[in-house]
Amino acid sequence: MNRVTDVKIKKHVAKAVLSFALFIGIALFLQRYVFDGLLSQSFWTTLEPSSFSVQLAFIAIAALSTMFGFPRQVIAFLAGYSLGFWYGTFIATFAVLLGCMLCYGFAIKLSERHQLRANFDLINRLSAFLSTNVFYKTLIIRLFPIGSNLLTNLAAGVSQVNKSQFFAASFIGYLPQMIIFSLSGSGVSMQSKFQLILSGVLLCISLALSLWLYKKERNQPLSNPFLQQK
Repeated sequence: MNRVTDVKIKKHVAKAVLSFALFIGIALFLQRYVFDGLLSQSFWTTLEPSSFSVQLAFIAIAALSTMFGFPRQVIAFLAGYSLGFWYGTFIATFAVLLGCMLCYGFAIKLSERHQLRANFDLINRLSAFLSTNVFYKTLIIRLFPIGSNLLTNLAAGVSQVNKSQFFAASFIGYLPQMIIFSLSGSGVSMQSKFQLILSGVLLCISLALSLWLYKKERNQPLSNPFLQQK
């Protein structure tokens, strides 16, 4: 069982690295050959630290988008591209965490009318996984290169796990990818090879940490639901 799961996780790690490289390649291509000059005009020039109202609009759109499953990595990339690395990371992380909270609250209301656990096997398994050691297990899921942000938020809301632990672990677990993709967005904007290379190195470090947590957790009675075989 462990051998099969080991192969599975290695494939997902390799897929994560290739997806990141492809994502950056497409971003560079679009900026240079398709949207040349477009991304430096209009909305993007107003999305800066001094434009508070535009930032609020960006946060609201990003939070609602991630609430319904939009990739948080894209949010971080766009924030990094427009606001720079440090401020982009802050804005993106805040927006994604807000989306997490909204989804959590929505799941509580939804579960009052529908038996989500009975209807969705993965949500049921995630709920069981998060029923104990909420902080540590949430952190494992957030750091893994696979998994669904939307399903995790729904499962936490359905189970009504400890909010403070869940949100704190989500914040910490979100940070690595927020930093990586905000840095890559800033690198594309500034055409900085160093930032792009550094974001790739940080991705590898993040994946190594994920693997370490996986190996530490896999011998437990309840392994990561995203890695369980049906």
